[in-house]
Amino acid sequence: MARDQSFTFYVIYFDVKTTRIQQTSTDKLAPIRNVFKSIISTFQMAYTPNEHITNDEQFVMFRGECPFHMFIQPKPGKYGIKLWLAAEAKNFYACNKQVHTGKSGGESEKKQGL
Repeated sequence: MARDQSFTFYVIYFDVKTTRIQQTSTDKLAPIRNVFKSIISTFQMAYTPNEHITNDEQFVMFRGECPFHMFIQPKPGKYGIKLWLAAEAKNFYACNKQVHTGKSGGESEKKQGL
């Protein structure tokens, strides 16, 4: 008995399509930057961390189409997105996150996770 193989995909866009090419030429995270900042500000309003903050990196496995995904050979999931984060050492609460998008305009990223 054959099953119906039709799928419906839904896509949510968080940017303006007419200015997308111009925005992404200077900022690779432009399509979702506002949503990402909103989530981070909610994290920061929800919890006041103590003085023990640590910077760390997180590798989120991802094999989709993304201009800043990375390939790291020794990782179990070799493809993904690298995040820098500032986390409270006691409760492991992520106070701030930054997506590593690589060099932008010839300059390396600075203040990762802060």
